[in-house]
Amino acid sequence: MKTSAEIYQETVAALSITERRAIFPPKVMKNFVVRKSWYGRAQIIKFTPKASKTNPNPQEVTYNHDLVYDAMLPILQHKGAWNKYGYWSQSTAMPTIVRHRDLLTEDDKAFLNPKPKSKAKAKK
Repeated sequence: MKTSAEIYQETVAALSITERRAIFPPKVMKNFVVRKSWYGRAQIIKFTPKASKTNPNPQEVTYNHDLVYDAMLPILQHKGAWNKYGYWSQSTAMPTIVRHRDLLTEDDKAFLNPKPKSKAKAKK
């Protein structure tokens, strides 16, 4: 028998990307977050690391939760908080394993930076 969380994840995964974007708009977070319960949403998250001595002017990072989840899962499975709570976060910087990866799909980039609609000039 499936749990309600499993049924929910399957239902969300069956939605089109357009429907998921309408239900789960981009989030602005104060820390880098990966959650088991968010997998399948294709949630876009914007995160600005805290300033530090080595990085006094941190840049905002935008990432697709599912891409990061897939990349980090082998490491997360060995973390106590992940196994106990299904949640992992970091406020100071991007994790090394995803720091130099492309964190958005082409669909994500198009969604975040829509091309302006050109107005067709009426012919006389």
